[in-house]
Amino acid sequence: MYGKAVSRRAAVLAVAFAATACAHAPPEPLSDPPFPAAKLVLRAPARVRAVLGPTRLAVRLRNDGDRWARLELDPKLLQVEGRDAAGKPLLCLAPRRAGPRAPRELGPGEERTLVIHLEDRCAVAAPGSYLLLLRYEAPATGGAGAWSAGPVEVRLEVAPLPTPAEEAAARRRACVERELSDRGLNAYGDPPGTVYTGGTPLFDEKTGRREDRLDHVLARVPAIAAACPATPVSAR
Repeated sequence: MYGKAVSRRAAVLAVAFAATACAHAPPEPLSDPPFPAAKLVLRAPARVRAVLGPTRLAVRLRNDGDRWARLELDPKLLQVEGRDAAGKPLLCLAPRRAGPRAPRELGPGEERTLVIHLEDRCAVAAPGSYLLLLRYEAPATGGAGAWSAGPVEVRLEVAPLPTPAEEAAARRRACVERELSDRGLNAYGDPPGTVYTGGTPLFDEKTGRREDRLDHVLARVPAIAAACPATPVSAR
């Protein structure tokens, strides 16, 4: 009996000692909070309309993180892929550059605009609808790691080249608008504040016909017609 009492007492003392040790043990260190980081995001317009020929595309590289990013800011680091409406891949070349640029700091919330000339990258030889995929891949610089942003999709709508007649009409219309502004006239060739029945002088309620605004201005203001004559269209 005496042996059992001693054993029981020893067990109680061991438990009490363990509890005391646990009570005085240093707490486990909390895990460190996540270190702030830069986060590069590539942004581009969802749709771009252009005429067949040289086309510029502007995209924005933004730091959406909470730490400074140090990297090269070079439009030639943009990677471009493309497909036509039938899903056929475009012939797109890898960017070429003479050499690395000095790294720049891109602070939290800051962004830079990068402009690329698509005709130097992808062979778009016909009007139509194209899907472009863009990425930004910046190599490691100054001990910092490589940076990557994207991809983003851009729908490129390419219209055919205007005809000579369309080009001549556009030039004449631009001339008329410039003359109206220089002479202080409204869009119809009248003094500002002129009130029209029905809100416009172009609609004839008797005949139900609507006149072209350009023709109306040229007929109403001979001086503008003389300053903006119709130019003969030459064949290409």
